[in-house]
Amino acid sequence: DNILRSKGKFGAYGTPTDIKFRETDLPNVFKVTFTAYTPSMRESDRTVLLNCKLVDEDDTLVVLITGTTNARFKSEAKTLFTIAESFIAVDAPKTSLGRKKKKIKLSEDEEF
Repeated sequence: DNILRSKGKFGAYGTPTDIKFRETDLPNVFKVTFTAYTPSMRESDRTVLLNCKLVDEDDTLVVLITGTTNARFKSEAKTLFTIAESFIAVDAPKTSLGRKKKKIKLSEDEEF
């Protein structure tokens, strides 16, 4: 939900633009192209692979992000697809210990 927003991984210097999602031949792996901003506010065209896995009965989504600039993606694509394909996420072992869910305050309006 927040990976490509202003508070997400690629939004530190402004919300990414020109976002395009494409399916790949790999299950649960998506190729995403977008334009992000650098610290000097220059545009940087990027390509990333997202591998999404649902784990546990609460349907927790775990996402692996691997990518680079568009200029380097063609030469690094094989390696990046290998990394994305190798991603495994499993549910943590069950325990008899009690666990309290803590609410983390992100801002005045948002809680996690």
